[in-house]
Amino acid sequence: MRTQHTIIGMAGHIDHGKTALIRALTGIETDQLPQEKERGITIDLGFAYWKDTITIIDVPGHDKFIRNMAAGVNMVDLFILVIAADDGIMPQTREHLEILKFFNVRHGIVVLNKIDLVEKEWLELVQDEVRLFMQDSGFEHIPLHSVSSVSGAGIDDLRQTILGIVETLPDKKSSRPFRLNIDRSFSAKGFGAVVTGTVLSSELTRDSRLQVLPEKYETKVRGLEVSQNETTQIATGQRAAINLSGLNKQQLRRGQVLVKPGTLNPCSELFAVVKTTALFKFKIKRLAEVRVHLGTAEIKGKINWFEEDSWLEGEKEYHIHLKLAEPCAAAPGDALLLRSYSPAVTTAGGSVLQINPPKLKRKQDDWKPYFQILKDGDLSDKIKLVFQYSGNCLLSANEIAALFFEEPEKINKILQKLAKQKILSSTDIDGNISYLLVKNTEILVEKAVQKIERETQDKALKGYNFKEMQNLLARETSSEQFLKYVLRKAVNSGKIFYDGLVYTPASSRHQQKMMELKERVKKIYQEQRFAPADMAELAGELQITKNELNGIVQELMRTQNLISIGGAYYLHSSVFSEFVEFLKMQFKKQNELDIAEVRRFTGSTRKYIIPLLEFTDREGYTARDGDLRFKGNKLQE
Repeated sequence: MRTQHTIIGMAGHIDHGKTALIRALTGIETDQLPQEKERGITIDLGFAYWKDTITIIDVPGHDKFIRNMAAGVNMVDLFILVIAADDGIMPQTREHLEILKFFNVRHGIVVLNKIDLVEKEWLELVQDEVRLFMQDSGFEHIPLHSVSSVSGAGIDDLRQTILGIVETLPDKKSSRPFRLNIDRSFSAKGFGAVVTGTVLSSELTRDSRLQVLPEKYETKVRGLEVSQNETTQIATGQRAAINLSGLNKQQLRRGQVLVKPGTLNPCSELFAVVKTTALFKFKIKRLAEVRVHLGTAEIKGKINWFEEDSWLEGEKEYHIHLKLAEPCAAAPGDALLLRSYSPAVTTAGGSVLQINPPKLKRKQDDWKPYFQILKDGDLSDKIKLVFQYSGNCLLSANEIAALFFEEPEKINKILQKLAKQKILSSTDIDGNISYLLVKNTEILVEKAVQKIERETQDKALKGYNFKEMQNLLARETSSEQFLKYVLRKAVNSGKIFYDGLVYTPASSRHQQKMMELKERVKKIYQEQRFAPADMAELAGELQITKNELNGIVQELMRTQNLISIGGAYYLHSSVFSEFVEFLKMQFKKQNELDIAEVRRFTGSTRKYIIPLLEFTDREGYTARDGDLRFKGNKLQE
């Protein structure tokens, strides 16, 4: 017995009896709006919760309400296409079936309704017409039932067929994070904001934190319902109502998406592959406005495509670039429906390949292999593609995961494997591991070297600070962290010289001068031992600025030639090592040490001795008790 929730979508032309059929099957009235009851037509989505694990969605049949219909069928497992026996196949019959195909709904039943209104001979003709229509549409395997919602004829057999097919439907499986497309929102007295929708992936428990996209509202789950029953957890495939805290009804609407915070990025552009329908009979030009249906959202967008065709033509596959008029939430693999803007006619359907894509130029870039990887490549290939076209930046596992809407743990395993293969390299940024493409790094290192050499060749420049390097390489990367990584790599490999302040060519006279200055500074600190001159005095002696001296000192610290004594002054590392050896010898002879003994060893004054002892206290070489020092933890080792 199938335990996963099943969503059944009713489709078909207006006034063919979809709502009446649901009433006959379940006893539930799905038309709730006053204008629906008054006019006798379905305007918005209706829901019938049947047998605890089945929800039937009644979608509007009128062509003016196709956007509501698209919002309903995008999550169904099984469709029931209703055709009135006295009318036969009508325009919305064809359009609804096309939309079902575009949303990849392959399981279904065709119901010939209102058989009480026609003669037997007419019914047989319509049955033959419908069978041929379904066969031509690629649905020849779909069963056909003839019923009357008024008299009840054929309803019992149809009900058994529905339940039988439900038992054979495969369970929905997804390794993706939690997501739910909102199809209704309202305010419940005593509860506040409530939204409903179908869980597309993963699970959700009460008290979980959520994000509402594309606005990125933060909220918390106050309560959950499935089939109008309270629960503590919802899962993939279930229709659920979620009570959200901290938000009001005005902030929520159909078309928004609920996700766990940080798991999916909103997008304003996307790449997709679509196939145009044979139903539309007019041409659409490049950058034309279209209606884009994603999940439960309808958004205006401008369409372009990479194929050479000047106009979209019927029954052809196109690789498209959509620029949306407003942000939305979509993920690779999502079904996509396009309708022309005016008149509103179904144009094409397909699937999203990439959100927030790079700038690919149809006539310049080799777009075919790019799209081939997006369509058929594995996740590792797609991740490499992102790095290749990322514009030289550092990306973390979480950032990559949000592009593909995958769990960070899954992405992290792939990134680590690519790093082992030397395709990517990693670096630690403030405790977070980020990755970059090795090839791009090497290219940018060479460009950095070329830029510096070219700019300094005929100019009396002393070098470039980091801000100036950013300006020089602005076209190559906008990422500050990526540029820092590249420059550090260039310096460590000896291709660029950095004195702590400016970057210069490795072969420049400036570098030679700085190398000589570094050696002089090292020698001065070694000779002055425990009483070094202050920075201003030393800079004057060397005939350089205090900033230049500070850059040299910072470089000597980075290479562990100098040690900062608590920010008070600097000691040569060999001089400090002598002091540590003095401490070890003294504590072998006696348990305590006073300032007089330190003065005798260093030949220095309290100006230098006090900061030095305070430094050894902090670092654990010594421990203070009044005016005396004792052996610290570091000397116990």
